[in-house]
Amino acid sequence: MGKKFFYQPSGIAIPTTAYDNNTLAYVLDGYYHQCNDICICSIEGICYTQTSYYALVNLVPFCEHGQCHVYAAPIVKGLYTPLKTEHNTIYQQPNPDNISVGINSKYIKVEAISCFGCKNIRNVKCFGQAEQVCTPPENSAGLIVTAGTISARIDKISLPIATCQTTDSLKYFWNASQYGVPVTAYNTSSAAFIIDSNGYCPDLCIRGEDGKFYEPLNDDDDFYMEFLSFCDGEF
Repeated sequence: MGKKFFYQPSGIAIPTTAYDNNTLAYVLDGYYHQCNDICICSIEGICYTQTSYYALVNLVPFCEHGQCHVYAAPIVKGLYTPLKTEHNTIYQQPNPDNISVGINSKYIKVEAISCFGCKNIRNVKCFGQAEQVCTPPENSAGLIVTAGTISARIDKISLPIATCQTTDSLKYFWNASQYGVPVTAYNTSSAAFIIDSNGYCPDLCIRGEDGKFYEPLNDDDDFYMEFLSFCDGEF
């Protein structure tokens, strides 16, 4: 069982340009150990998997003529290889550098994604309403994430349990990890969010609860940061 997330439409139909402007819904990356067993199932019920360890797929939320979909735009250049169907037919994707997503495009209209193969997302159905809350659910902690900010290592994070809409972003709430040591939380896939300078966060800024702002010392510095939801003390 998973959760269905809803995204503001990108407004940018060229996938590479949407990536450059931080308006993607998600990035699936097998090369940097983000997603080691990619599966993408379309709204038509066709599931696609990676042809090698080197897979990179940008997911673009886009609306056209009142029809909104998340489109999968694989990158096939350098080390990166295409997707294939479960019957080993290679997916002939459009060029994401200059061909737009849209209802009549040949991009995959995505219904579900997984980093753990196709077994759990075949014929997945959505039920219930997305829960919108502005106070933390019991035994949880929240984090405001601006639009376009994408977590790395999605195989090592837990799903949020609730959201709250802010002015131009969302506040997510996660169940508190039972592990107070970040490395242990990471190893048990109970981190809340991970920020990585490796193409996922071009302009990092963190605001603490005390109102102080933190950013890298230099624009070209590498960084890696894990965020952990944890509760301590009596409530």
